[in-house]
Amino acid sequence: MELDVLRRWTTSTSHILHGPRRAGKTLKQTHLACLYLITCVWINKCFAHLIGTPAFPQPLHVWSTYPIEFMYRPSDDGATWPGASEPMLLKTIPLDFHKLIVFSPEITWGFLIIDELNQRADRQQWQSGGQPLLMERLVQLGKSHLSMTATVQSLQWVNPRYMFQSDMSTACRDAYMTAWGRANGLLPGDLTFLYSKDLSGGSTGYMYEENGLIHETMFHGKWVQPFYKTDDIQDPWEHYESIKIKRQTYEVDPNAKQEIDSYPQDVAILDQVLFEYVRDNNIKPERAEFLKTCQKMGMNMDKSEAISYIIDCYDVKKYTSNGIVKLDFTKAKENVVKQDYTNKIQEGK
Repeated sequence: MELDVLRRWTTSTSHILHGPRRAGKTLKQTHLACLYLITCVWINKCFAHLIGTPAFPQPLHVWSTYPIEFMYRPSDDGATWPGASEPMLLKTIPLDFHKLIVFSPEITWGFLIIDELNQRADRQQWQSGGQPLLMERLVQLGKSHLSMTATVQSLQWVNPRYMFQSDMSTACRDAYMTAWGRANGLLPGDLTFLYSKDLSGGSTGYMYEENGLIHETMFHGKWVQPFYKTDDIQDPWEHYESIKIKRQTYEVDPNAKQEIDSYPQDVAILDQVLFEYVRDNNIKPERAEFLKTCQKMGMNMDKSEAISYIIDCYDVKKYTSNGIVKLDFTKAKENVVKQDYTNKIQEGK
């Protein structure tokens, strides 16, 4: 039973709040963040005996792009554990996007609160920075037991690749902006109209594209305003940050079949020649001389790949002396296997 409860709160969901400026998006998002912080207190306390096990590797946390904090007393919600009557400060952890996009294990098991998602996932900037990597991260949130709530002024601004993964979208409208709201003396933030679409069917069991239902609710948000800085300005330069990604390159040569087939023999030849050089105490030969010896024995491997092999496997050092590239086999004497590789060479033919 307790694992069923735990599974409910660690199942990944994605919720996008959208609407024009002053629509109440961040106000509602902050409300959700407060609920998540309270949830973390209860889940982490009730399942403390499971923390560190495969079922619950680490406590739940809440990360956000803007600071949210408030005082909370668990006993007000019925908690009876020791110390539950003492007020505690609940606050979110600043979200480090750099750690997020590289799948850092630090950002797992919890909730992400992202204000102005388009600053990082703008559809017009999809080729720049690390957005392709960010998209990969966002579509795999569930594998890290992360849920996300984000705001954006228009859904058209967000990369459609991510929107495909969203479970729910909620349009926001501040009632103060309406004739009804002004007639009733409402102030900004007093009441927000919410229009939600269950995109994945995760909340109601039916996807919006199946039944076209829009679920209308209201949110009284004035009480949430003290919990975050309503005039907090995010760094605008984050939108233009350039992230350089070192890409691995895999080259396919349709004419390289002969090299691929001879690879085991080439490795055996490199091992044998290196063994003979070390045996004869020729530990600082010229690179060209060493490669020429290997080729005379029938090695077909690319020269740069051959050098990379002995550097990686035998801790060979490469250096330049008087303009000539040389190899240092000093440490290779400790790593090279003292045996004759002739049989391996024959077997590879």
